[in-house]
Amino acid sequence: MYNYGLFVFLFFLLVGCADESEKNTKIDFTTLSPEEVSKAWQRAIDVNDFSTAKALSTDKTKEFVASIEKLIGDDPALETVDTTIFVSMECETIDSDAKCIYRFRIEGDIVTDSFFLKRENNQWLIDIQEEVFLDDGETEELINELNNSEDNFFE
Repeated sequence: MYNYGLFVFLFFLLVGCADESEKNTKIDFTTLSPEEVSKAWQRAIDVNDFSTAKALSTDKTKEFVASIEKLIGDDPALETVDTTIFVSMECETIDSDAKCIYRFRIEGDIVTDSFFLKRENNQWLIDIQEEVFLDDGETEELINELNNSEDNFFE
């Protein structure tokens, strides 16, 4: 699963300034494919168009976008002029779920990542997946297993 930290890192790296004419306005989002929604959502994030990003987000993802919006506020020091340059994107849908694997260019490197989407109310929405963290019991169990293994890394 992908974590919020990765998205926050990418956000700060890829956010750009834009005037109102560059923002997505009055698009019928219900007609967009998962690939189109993914690209539109990322573009909205790139230009700080949080209302469009929220319109293309599940409730869980809307909370994530709101937290980014709150972090940035009106602080121009947190904005960059970078935009996401997609090299490729392939989407696979199964019923009301979709996953888009994409490659994008960042500082000369090609990076692979993915968007998860859900179809709600006849519209594809970005659905950021939370990272699964181990709880204290699982962490303790994992440490005990490592300590009891033949190849003890802690010695």
